[in-house]
Amino acid sequence: MAGGRYSKIFRRVWHDEKFRSLDLGEKLSWLFLLCNPSVTQVGLYRVSVADLARGVGIPISRAEDHVDRFVRLNMIRWDPKIDLLWIPGWLKYNFPDGPKQLKGYRNGIEELLPHPFAVALGMMLWPIGIGTQGSPSDLTKKHAIIIRDACRCSYCEQVLESWNDVEIDHVVPRAQKSSENDKYEDLVASCRSCNRDKGDSDAEGFGYPFVAGKPYSINLAAHRLLFDREVRERFRKLTKGLPAPINGITKIDHVLPERGYWDGIDYQNPSDTLSSTLSIPNRFQDQDQDQDQDQEPPKAPQGGRKSKSLRSGSEAFGKFWEAYPRKVGKGQALRAWPGDDLLPEILAALEWQKPTWRDPKFVKHPSTWLNGRCWEDEKPAGAQAPFFASPRAAESVVPVRRPSRPIVASPSPEEEAERQRRYVEQTKADTDVTIADAVKKAKPIVKLVHEDGSPIEMPEAIAGA
Repeated sequence: MAGGRYSKIFRRVWHDEKFRSLDLGEKLSWLFLLCNPSVTQVGLYRVSVADLARGVGIPISRAEDHVDRFVRLNMIRWDPKIDLLWIPGWLKYNFPDGPKQLKGYRNGIEELLPHPFAVALGMMLWPIGIGTQGSPSDLTKKHAIIIRDACRCSYCEQVLESWNDVEIDHVVPRAQKSSENDKYEDLVASCRSCNRDKGDSDAEGFGYPFVAGKPYSINLAAHRLLFDREVRERFRKLTKGLPAPINGITKIDHVLPERGYWDGIDYQNPSDTLSSTLSIPNRFQDQDQDQDQDQEPPKAPQGGRKSKSLRSGSEAFGKFWEAYPRKVGKGQALRAWPGDDLLPEILAALEWQKPTWRDPKFVKHPSTWLNGRCWEDEKPAGAQAPFFASPRAAESVVPVRRPSRPIVASPSPEEEAERQRRYVEQTKADTDVTIADAVKKAKPIVKLVHEDGSPIEMPEAIAGA
């Protein structure tokens, strides 16, 4: 936020390949662009080259060279006509986590519309449903499967060019399945000819044992439409257009960042971060629909009250929810629940995984854990629970406190001078005593006398000399 007190700078920046290629002055300029007073929540703000030069303390010509270098490395987008700068990777590290930030993000973008930078940023937020251009509800589950499979038939690998020729095929026919739920893993895109030839056999029986679906979501499909230009063009020809929120994307293609900027965003469960604070309707749900129909499936309803069973969940899900240590995003976890028959495996996996989760802040969201099928993870050989895995073990530890040193006031100059005087006198007295004792203990063997007749006693070493 402009005028904010803090900015995030992650320590991993020192391992970034582009950042490491910069010289010392360019690194300082880059840090200025990340945390100067004009920075906004969305990383899109106005700043001039003169501001950069004054902030870092370099000549304007040097600041211009730094900006040109950042543009060539695709670290920023720069419009010198109006001094507008955009850091495309900003949202990867500054994602909204509440309604206030969400409102600030939208306001920050809308203030600069219709500039191409603001339009592109709004489109980049479209896959998670919080952008200024609408939500992914414009897409359906059938669209997502086609986009996932790159608009090709999964069997003959021909590009799908006619919507009437597109069908969604069950890798394993419904008659051979115990569950009727059509998950992404069970479905693939197919042309009409291959689907008819396959009939009631499975993919392996049809001669394609390697064909299988994989987990996906509408949000991932929207993300791919944004950054995969080849798939986007195929989809546009197939559907005779693009979803309304990205209808003009070709005009701002040149300012969109490369896909790697957004690899860190969890589009599989995009609303986990916001589910505890925002009221997000069914835009993030993939409705179970009969995808074998040739016509376009109906869009998901955007309102209405959920059924009691969906709100509460099954008894098996309740046991999982009680056992899982992090209780956030219950609705998302309920939609990701794989089935009651897997409860024993899930609880058994939690029994050995929970002791390894030391810090509650780093425990996965329940929906993320379920969507990742983490109950199928292999248990490490010889794995033992850490000592502090259970609260009871932690409570049994008695903390050891080191004794504190007494606080002593500093002496005054007079006291310090007196202490030095006593030290000198004591040292002198100790020296005199030591010398006198040594002389007394020495064995005199030669006796000399003074002129007045008094004896002179000398040590043996001196007398021998």
